[in-house]
Amino acid sequence: MSSAVTKLLYAKKCTGGGIYPTEAKVLAVRAKDWVLEHYQPLLGPCHNTKFHRLAAHVMDEFRLRGNLYDGDTGLNESLHKRVKLAYKMTNRKRALFLEQLVLVEQAAHALCDDICDVEGDEPPPARPSDLRRLRKMGKRCTVAELIRRRDLPGLDVALGLSQGTTVLTSAGLFFGDPTTPRAGRTKKTLRAAPEFHGSPWFDWLEYRTSDGRTHVGRAEVVLHNHAGTWQRVVVRRAESAAAEPGCVLSAYKCQRLRWSIPVDGMDVRLDVVTAQDVLRVVVVEFDWEDWCSRHGPTKMPDALPKTAAEVRAARFFTNVFAPSV
Repeated sequence: MSSAVTKLLYAKKCTGGGIYPTEAKVLAVRAKDWVLEHYQPLLGPCHNTKFHRLAAHVMDEFRLRGNLYDGDTGLNESLHKRVKLAYKMTNRKRALFLEQLVLVEQAAHALCDDICDVEGDEPPPARPSDLRRLRKMGKRCTVAELIRRRDLPGLDVALGLSQGTTVLTSAGLFFGDPTTPRAGRTKKTLRAAPEFHGSPWFDWLEYRTSDGRTHVGRAEVVLHNHAGTWQRVVVRRAESAAAEPGCVLSAYKCQRLRWSIPVDGMDVRLDVVTAQDVLRVVVVEFDWEDWCSRHGPTKMPDALPKTAAEVRAARFFTNVFAPSV
């Protein structure tokens, strides 16, 4: 279907030699109309990356590149043939494999010798205490600043601290038993970072509260003190939501969720747990069918203001097909 629509909407000049702005505007409107007036009424609400870009970002693509040829993956696919030929030349040939290992080791030694000649004596290895000190360091801020920056009303009450108290924040924490076979060296990681390599990363997790109950929520911030003796993760709690009749995801045991908000309140419940209370990291996605029925495929969750009504209406699904950590 997508191939037929592409051939119907776009001519060769769109993907080869550029296009005039007036023609680009017409094509962007046609693409949006096809998604909203033909696909959605025929096959129902659908929200994914391809349809969103087709309905909302075709004009941006023309402005950025002048054509759609840069999105063609045919050239990269054709290069796979040479990679496969190289694979067949070396696959299951132990002598070549050993030769490659020897060459890599010799190259590494040569590079190390060059670095030592330029920089002088080799620096002493870092002590374990130095590594621990680096891991404990974080950004210092007050509870009031966290409430404002992370949109966490009631954080001071959940922590039992005044808004003027200074805490340290970090991008994540380690939890769980060390993974085998590297026992004692590696643990699982839970991230709660507003920016991690250029993008926000807030993990969803299954955790246990002080009353022994198990909940699902999204990690919002990791707090600790300078000495590293106190560490907590603040979680925005979610709760089960009613499943839609005939929902395929519910039939496959994907749990439908909504934010846990008191009946007489306006804010999502916050839980403060330790690393020992974290059971596992789970994969949670928006209920895209619900989202698309309310906002259409041209809107993304991050682009809309988080009003109280929108927070109450938001729905999510746990993804049982993705492995949990």
